[in-house]
Amino acid sequence: EGNHVNKMQRIQEEVDVIGIVEEMLVRLEDGCYSLHRVQMKINNLIKAKERVMELIKEEKEDKEERNK
Repeated sequence: EGNHVNKMQRIQEEVDVIGIVEEMLVRLEDGCYSLHRVQMKINNLIKAKERVMELIKEEKEDKEERNK
């Protein structure tokens, strides 16, 4: 059960990163941020998305294991 809570917390942290990056893209469009800064954040976004997908997959596998 603790593992489940930890995974859900990690998923939420990654979702928070996605929200931050989306906000930065809006600011880039408004001319507030440099392209280089946003490119670095986009790389972070891609990594966060990959981690979220992996965590969701693990959570699904764990749930199936618990339901056996």
